[in-house]
Amino acid sequence: MFGALVGAAVVQRRQSETHKRLMLLATISLLTAAVGRFLRQVGMGGAPNLFYGTDVFVLVLVLYDLAVRGRVHPATLWGGALVVGFKPLLFYVLSGTPPWLALADALR
Repeated sequence: MFGALVGAAVVQRRQSETHKRLMLLATISLLTAAVGRFLRQVGMGGAPNLFYGTDVFVLVLVLYDLAVRGRVHPATLWGGALVVGFKPLLFYVLSGTPPWLALADALR
């Protein structure tokens, strides 16, 4: 997800509003591990909380757009949907498949 969002941001670098939002969303997509460690420290670990923890950052960006612009920027809408939807998709749909497990074994 990070690479796709950064790639889209590089393509849109001349449109600063879109570029900034895509770069921020790319950074948010990297926060999953850090948020997971923090939530585990405070006793709120587990996959759903891990996803919701990073989704809070996307929600803040949506609220910012609504407060400042009066509507959600398209980059926030599409990029945020990717960030929010991709992690649960990987975890619940792909994580138990043989190709995914083979990749995980190869990376060990």
